[in-house]
Parts: sequence; structure tokens; C-alpha cells
Amino acid sequence: MIPHSLVIHVPAAAKTCYLDGNVEYWQCASCGAKFADAEGTLPLTDDEVVIPACHEFEATPAKEATCTEPGNIAYWTCTVEGCGIVVDESGNQVWETAVPAAGHKPVKVERTTTCTETGVAEHYKCEACGKLFQDESCTFEKTLEDLQEAAFGHDYDMDGVCTRCGAISPDTPAFEGTSYVDVPTPQGTWQQVLVRVSAPQGVFPAGAQLSAQVVVNVDAETEAAVDAAREEGTTRAASYTFDIKVLDRYGYEVQPADDSRVNVSFALAEAKNDNLNVAVYHIKEEEDGTKSAEVLQTNVEDVNDENNKKAVV
Repeated sequence: MIPHSLVIHVPAAAKTCYLDGNVEYWQCASCGAKFADAEGTLPLTDDEVVIPACHEFEATPAKEATCTEPGNIAYWTCTVEGCGIVVDESGNQVWETAVPAAGHKPVKVERTTTCTETGVAEHYKCEACGKLFQDESCTFEKTLEDLQEAAFGHDYDMDGVCTRCGAISPDTPAFEGTSYVDVPTPQGTWQQVLVRVSAPQGVFPAGAQLSAQVVVNVDAETEAAVDAAREEGTTRAASYTFDIKVLDRYGYEVQPADDSRVNVSFALAEAKNDNLNVAVYHIKEEEDGTKSAEVLQTNVEDVNDENNKKAVV
């Protein structure tokens, strides 16, 4: 058996990211066999000799960007000196890993403070991070405690109407309004009806006036609403429809203060007839245009003498 001639010595060479390296070995000049020692006692295969080229990556986990702080994608950086290549999770080389800050997404929150209730001031809430700000540009951050406001209290104008919420001052004078309205009778003539509206203090603003008009052409919806509310078995001898409003000094309609009682009376000939019952209906129109009739509690009283009576609601 001819011994190996290990005259070829190959020193170790470090691999790079792109070039293979190798371990130190000795090679026989006759047969090409490789050994890890000069004596030829530790044979090596070609795979054992070669150190394959490869990157050595260090992982950086993804960081989610916030409204004010940038983040980054998940990426891997090669730590081999002189390389430094960066790849994404798919192994593709990338040059930008930063995710910019998203910025706040402000949504306006309306003031909840009223004249009588504590609340919070108008502010802006970021729908992304939930932080609160005084301004839409999200410059001045606030806490919910910072935004708390005490009830404003009413700010009444010269007529006793709150300029903020429309509430009527309890000190406004009692209201008394009268109006004579000409109405057609079933006999084809005309009669005068006295309409009177009264209310105690704090119900209507100072300077309010009564507006009362007869409605000659009553629409079918109103007629149907009254028919539906009329007591079963009764018939109609005469019917009058009035449009009754209370107007402020500028001509705008005003509603009575909440839970306030308003007295309405009609002095009319039919009230004198003991054989007739007087029924009064309040027509209410809903937002969808439908109408309903509410039967009001009514009594007949003497005004000045037995021949001049009125129906009081």
C-alpha cells in the first residue's frame, strides 16, 4: 500500500457572507484525499472541509408606531463585519425599517355643561390613543378632570329668557292675553269668539303676546284625528278650529316652560246651551307629519252673567 503524500497544506480561511471558507487541512498530492492532520489519520470529506458562505442575522422585533412615537417593522441585520445587510421577514433586502408616527386623530366632543348641570368643556379626543386635548391640533393635552366645568347658571335677557338654553326666568310676570276671533257658524253667519290665555309667573317671557286665528279650511288629517279622539256615540253640532300661539316681542312662537299649566278659555254661544257638551281637542303634529288629537279637560263657567258663558280648558 502506497502511503499518502500529504505535501499540500491549506490553511483555514474564514467564510464571508458571499464566499465559502474552509477548515485547515492537508491534501494528498497523489489521490487528492483530505485530512485534518499532517499525519493523515483524520480524513475529511469535501462537505467537512467547506464552511458555506452565509449571513449572520440578529433579529429586531416589530414595534408598533403610536400617535407621537415612530415604530419599525420586524427586520434582521447581518452582524458580519463589513456587511450589515438588512432583510425583512420574507428575506428580502430592505433599506427602510422605520414606521412613522401616525399622528393624532382628533374627534370633537361637544360641551356637556349646561346652565343647571355640571359637565365637561368642549374638547377633542384622539380616536387612536384616547388622549384628550383642548384644541383640534392636539397641542394642549388635558385630563378629564381638567375639563370639568361647573354649571353656568342662567343668563336672562330683558325678557327673562336665558340666552344660552332658552329657559324662562321664574320672575317673569304672569301672562294674560285676549283676542276676539271672527268664526263662521253652521248657519252661514259669523260670530265673535273671545279667546283668552293665561299663565302664572315664569311660564312665558316678558312682552309675550297672544296670537289667535280661526282655521277655516281644516285639513283631512286634523278632522280624522279629532274623530278618532271623540267620545263614542257623540255627534258634532258645531266645530271651530283655532291656531293659538304665544309670541315673543319679536314675533317668534314660544312654548311654555316645562311642566307649566296654561289656561285657555273660549267665550262662545254654544257654551250657553245646556243641551250641548263642549269638548276641546289639542292637535299635535309629529315629526313625520302625522297628527293626533288630545282631549282636554273642560268646564263651562259664567263670565259676567248667565247669558255669557265660556268654555275653560
